[in-house]
Amino acid sequence: MMRIHFVVPGKAIAQPRHRFRKNVSGNRRPYIPASHPVHAFKSHVQIEYRRAAAGTLLRPAVECFTGPVKVEIHALLARSKKGTEYWATDRKFDLDNMAKAVLDALNKLAYADDSQVCFLEVRKTYTDGNDRTVIALTDMSADF
Repeated sequence: MMRIHFVVPGKAIAQPRHRFRKNVSGNRRPYIPASHPVHAFKSHVQIEYRRAAAGTLLRPAVECFTGPVKVEIHALLARSKKGTEYWATDRKFDLDNMAKAVLDALNKLAYADDSQVCFLEVRKTYTDGNDRTVIALTDMSADF
């Protein structure tokens, strides 16, 4: 069973809702503003995945998962300085939107299509350390 585990430093960013603009023919086209930080977060996810999947002397390079994939995402968020509660932070986002950003970043890179994801586990934890996102991908072909 193949497994790739990697850490993306920095704060996790949730996928925003699309905005729409009308083109010349009057049709509405969805887009996400180029200045939104989700683009940088997706780039960091792709860079860290490539680094983790790169071949070494002990382990060959990972091409692309071809069967069902299990994805585990754990967002660790630094507590806010003003709050001491275990949940206190000044950055709140929906887990499903953050998972969407990660799955979109890995689409056509780690797997051919995100419809291959058959098991998804997403967690958000507040920590005294630095912001980071821990991502693990596991090949589930043997289980199906």
